[in-house]
Amino acid sequence: MTDNSLDGDRALVTGSTKGLGEIIAKRLAGEGVWVVVTGRDRQNLDRVVEEIRQSGGRADGVPADLSIPWGAGRLARQSTDILGHHDILVNNAGMSIREPVWEVSEENLDYQLNVDFRSYFVLAQAACRTMIPRRKGRIVNISTNGAFQAHPMTAVYDSSKGAVESLTRCLATELGRFNIAANAVSPGYVPFRPGSEEDIYSHVPVDETIPLGRAGTADDVAAMVLFLCRPESGWISGQVISVDGGRLARLAVPPQPEQPPEPKF
Repeated sequence: MTDNSLDGDRALVTGSTKGLGEIIAKRLAGEGVWVVVTGRDRQNLDRVVEEIRQSGGRADGVPADLSIPWGAGRLARQSTDILGHHDILVNNAGMSIREPVWEVSEENLDYQLNVDFRSYFVLAQAACRTMIPRRKGRIVNISTNGAFQAHPMTAVYDSSKGAVESLTRCLATELGRFNIAANAVSPGYVPFRPGSEEDIYSHVPVDETIPLGRAGTADDVAAMVLFLCRPESGWISGQVISVDGGRLARLAVPPQPEQPPEPKF
């Protein structure tokens, strides 16, 4: 029988000062995992760490800005200094700037690529270097249904997540012989996208586009992440698992957000 306990494991969860990342960090801590919480918002960072500690968990906070090229490398070093090694890495940080593809500046391109792809690669690279000697590890990357079925005006974000899914398969291929599993979780319609306080899907008729008839929640997604971190998922690797209420399984194309106006060059 497989021991499904995570007690004593050590994890880094990016983008964990709010939203999905916060829930993942708290659920891991609730299972006995020592968690490094990270994000740019120092006030929320301190709050999440304190709430985990008050509930009996173990957590440390590291402020980090993954939008700058050296941000992920610095976070990797700080997390390793605190934990000693990583049993679990959850790459969750995300940033989406909604604009037509013809208006994306180099600044916005670099900003999103650094957060949505570069940080995933750099942190996975650093984490696996501490996992390989111990022959144990779980890497979970957060993607999006948009990597398969694109959203208008999020070309950089969706493309980055497509790269994340490819990276996940590469990690699974190279790291499997060291007993390290890598998977991606692809959320569907969960209100509020990364970097936005606006629910851009508020117009979507959920009952017509999602077979299970409701929008998702961060808890729905976190439950899958937690499962992929547990020993019982040990023979699952290289997979992109959609948590979307059946949305991608449905042939009908859902209504799309309003298209940007035609450009005038």
